[in-house]
Amino acid sequence: MGNIDHLIHRIAPLVEPVHDAFGRARLYVDKLGVPNTDEKRWLRTSLFRSDVFDYLAAHAVADWSLDHRSHHLNGTVHLAHTHGDLKLRILREAPIRGGVPCAGVSGRRQAYYRNRPYGQLGLWGAPKDADHNLLLLWNELAEDVSLRLVHPIGVGTALRGVPIDLSADLPRHRAEFENRRFDVLDEDLDDTVSYDDEEGGSGGSA
Repeated sequence: MGNIDHLIHRIAPLVEPVHDAFGRARLYVDKLGVPNTDEKRWLRTSLFRSDVFDYLAAHAVADWSLDHRSHHLNGTVHLAHTHGDLKLRILREAPIRGGVPCAGVSGRRQAYYRNRPYGQLGLWGAPKDADHNLLLLWNELAEDVSLRLVHPIGVGTALRGVPIDLSADLPRHRAEFENRRFDVLDEDLDDTVSYDDEEGGSGGSA
C-alpha cells in the first residue's frame, strides 16, 4: 500500500465527524448573532475553533486523539493518529495566494510545515523520520463550510504562498472520499495533488 492509500485509509474516519463538527459550529456562531464580516472574522474563527474542538472531544473518532493541552493554551485544534506517524492541524484558510496560512516565526510550526514531498518518500514508515503533517483548512461559504486537506512542504510567505504537494477538497461523505483516486505531482514544489472520482469527474488544485 502506497503513501496516499495509507493517507486515505487513515483520514477517512474523520471525514464525516469533522463535517458534522463544522456544521454544528456554523449554526452555533450564527445563532449568537456574530456578523460574518472582516471586522469580526477573528471572533467567528475563535468561536468556530472552540465549538469544533468540543464536538470532536465528545464524539471520539477511532484511532485519533485531540491535543487538549494545545487547545487549553491557545485554542488550537490539533489531532494525532494513534500510530504516531500522522498529525492534522485544523486552520482557517488565509486571504493569501493559495489560501494556506504561512508558518510564521514559530520554530515548532515551521518544523511542522517542512515535510518531505510525498513523491520523495519511500513506502509508509520508511524512512522512520518521514513527516506526515497535514493541514485541514476550513472556509465559510454563503450557506456552508468548505474543508480542504493539504500537505505543506515549506513555510511559505504571504507573497508567494505556501508550497504544497497535496490539496484535496474533503467531501461530505466518507465513501466519496474513499472512492477518489489521488495522484501526487512532484515535478515542481508548487504543484499539488489532483484527484479523479471513479465516475470520471475531476478535482482542482490550490
